Amino acid sequence: MSYVISFQDPDKIKCIGANKKENCFLLFDIKSRADLKHALCFPTKTEAMEVLNWINKNNIFPGTNLDVQPEARYQT
Repeated sequence: MSYVISFQDPDKIKCIGANKKENCFLLFDIKSRADLKHALCFPTKTEAMEVLNWINKNNIFPGTNLDVQPEARYQT
């Protein structure tokens, strides 16, 4: 099972991705199953939690309630 870092509000779901050109993380909308190909996927929950802890510690996305979720949750 793969895991993604995401947050969900009543109107949208966003996942963490990587902007290789600018060497930074970004948030993007998940509108369909195909959008998941842009998400950073982690093979274990532990690895995803380590990255999430680093993101929170460095205040990369202030004001967002990010969480680790199974990728399959968004594959409907």
